[in-house]
Order: sequence, then structure tokens, then C-alpha cells
Amino acid sequence: ADQILMAEMVLPTGEHVRFGPTDWTKPRGDELYPQTKKVEGQCCGTYDGGSCSDWKSCPEEISFNRLWRSFRGGGGGWGVVISMSQQLHTYEQF
Repeated sequence: ADQILMAEMVLPTGEHVRFGPTDWTKPRGDELYPQTKKVEGQCCGTYDGGSCSDWKSCPEEISFNRLWRSFRGGGGGWGVVISMSQQLHTYEQF
């Protein structure tokens, strides 16, 4: 499986944010992949014609853990995804 490392999106409130996991648990038992424990992010302070030139801390009411769950398929309608970064893995045939 490929892993999403970071997402960048615009929230309905107009906040431009980027976020991703910063801590994981090791796979246990029959789990194949690490599980996300903590997600952190930043808000755009200065949007300069197509990209953010100044990332800063966000207001506490932005829950990056909830955004992450929603982004990974937990539903919500939390905003518009602008970009995402993935770690790709080789595909092995059985």
C-alpha cells in the first residue's frame, strides 16, 4: 500500500492548511502497516499568488486528527484538497 505523507487543503472557513502524520505505532499482530498516532499541521500566513510563502501555527480549533481521518476516507466535507504527497512502494507479485 502507498502511504499519504502530507495533505494541503483549503477549509470552508477559508484557512489554507497543510498537515500529515508525525507519529506512528509499529504494526502489531495481523496489522500490515503502521497506524497513525499523531497528526500535526500548519496554516498559511501569507498567500502569494498561487502558493503559501509563510506557514505558521493554526488556531487550536482546527483539529488535524479529525481532518486526517476525514481525508483518509472518514467522510466529512472538510474542504478542497489542493495537493498531497505520497510514499510509493514497489509492488510484489505473489
